[in-house]
Amino acid sequence: MKLCKDCQKPLSKYAKYEPIERCRNCANKYSYSKRLPTIKCKHCGKDEKVTSFNQLYCKACMQDIEVLRKRKKEMNRTILENKPHEVRARIKAYNNIKIIKGTLCESCNEKEATQRHHPDYLKPLEVELLCFKCHRLKHKR
Repeated sequence: MKLCKDCQKPLSKYAKYEPIERCRNCANKYSYSKRLPTIKCKHCGKDEKVTSFNQLYCKACMQDIEVLRKRKKEMNRTILENKPHEVRARIKAYNNIKIIKGTLCESCNEKEATQRHHPDYLKPLEVELLCFKCHRLKHKR
């Protein structure tokens, strides 16, 4: 008498003419487990079976990421509430003043300008085009 490969129950109850190795319950579990891929978590690097095909993180990291997303959303909301004129000035500068590739930093004239700096937020279109290092130094002063 043949036995199920997984649970060791007799297979006499099931189809007699098909070459089967597992009972119906074990076959369903086996086929479902084969369908879902194993991924390497992008955050911690752990290998884990996923529950959906577009999942990139393990369950533990997904919970951490959700907490970070909520915290970031709250921080953005407080910035919008506390400094709306600064946010409006940044948006206006971003939409109207483009940084052309090859433009040099207005402070050091050595590196390529990659960032905008508002000396005064009440004048949103008056910005300095600075490299990362000079922009950081401006904010330290």
